[in-house]
Amino acid sequence: MVDDPHKDRAEAESKRMRDRVHGWWSSAALKRLQPDRNAVVAIQTHWHVDDLAGRRLEEDGRLEDGGRWMVVHLPAIADPAKFGPDPLGRREGDPLPHPKIATKNRRKLLAWWHDVKSTSTVRDWHALSQGDPQPSQGTLVSRDLLRSIRDGITVVEP
Repeated sequence: MVDDPHKDRAEAESKRMRDRVHGWWSSAALKRLQPDRNAVVAIQTHWHVDDLAGRRLEEDGRLEDGGRWMVVHLPAIADPAKFGPDPLGRREGDPLPHPKIATKNRRKLLAWWHDVKSTSTVRDWHALSQGDPQPSQGTLVSRDLLRSIRDGITVVEP
């Protein structure tokens, strides 16, 4: 099992640290697998397009495309149009359950995830909650535009 090979965004954004993790994968992790016991479960925040998950998918591919990896992607808010069929069978806009909120209480679950989104940067929301890393280039926007995106308020620039 590989659990959070990159401890945070700063580490995942460091090419040196990403290369270090990829080197560990190639030189140590893969070499310890056995022919009859070679399943690997990797659980991580997908911080960067070239982090362990990103590079493994790029180089090894997804199982459904003839590759090596079966991906179980559980975004906070289901988006089958973007991410494909939801593993839990959720429809567009359905929230991920939370252990402290009744699964049937959709309104409360949506409120929870809305609060998480409204208190996160756009990049953190996408990486931590949607499993969809966004590049740092082009993400510099004004605070007003950022607030309008988070709050759903339209901002008209003069």
